[in-house]
Amino acid sequence: VSQSRYYVIVHLRHIDKFTKDTFRSMQFMLEDWKHFLRAMGQSYLWAPVDKDNTKIKRLLGGLGFKYAGQHENMTVYQYEV
Repeated sequence: VSQSRYYVIVHLRHIDKFTKDTFRSMQFMLEDWKHFLRAMGQSYLWAPVDKDNTKIKRLLGGLGFKYAGQHENMTVYQYEV
């Protein structure tokens, strides 16, 4: 996780297996982070991923992240907290 005064970014570099346990683990983590991020005054959690990483893109979509755009060679998603 990277943060500044204006944004918080989660870096998901690699997933070996995309399982139901991986998904549930991320759901619980997002719920925990929501309260913390709101307390910090943040509205979104950002996630840049390699444009060819279909596993992470599928995970983010299932978790409720929305496509936000492209930056350099990355696809950027945002999650409203």
